[in-house]
Amino acid sequence: MYQKNILITQKKINIDALELLLNILAIKSKFTMLYCSLMEQRRWYDEKSELAQYLDVLKTIQTEKRVKIVQGVLSLINNANPNLIEDFIANYRLDLYQKRWYDADPYLWLIYNGLAFGKENLTNQVIEYLKKNVQLPK
Repeated sequence: MYQKNILITQKKINIDALELLLNILAIKSKFTMLYCSLMEQRRWYDEKSELAQYLDVLKTIQTEKRVKIVQGVLSLINNANPNLIEDFIANYRLDLYQKRWYDADPYLWLIYNGLAFGKENLTNQVIEYLKKNVQLPK
């Protein structure tokens, strides 16, 4: 009788532990979805939907074409404010902790950060440049 109670207790504990684990996983899943949703909405350039579309396309463009586009945008940033690039180059992370796809490329990183802290006029110039040089998917 004593052994039977122990087995029943162990099964009950195992079931409770499993239920707890499933609840934790469900909460983690909901948190992950919420976090991803918030991160997508937190991109500074999403406020300018047209710019966001072009910047998102940069991920998929062939390397040779992207290099030309990046050079053109960096030129616009440099012309608008020559100190802007110098202000941010010291903040470029050289370690392996790079969360965003463009963090691995210092030139792309400069574009994103230069535009983030540039003036409205610069953003509009870059959008016009990208309209002429980047084809959006249909």
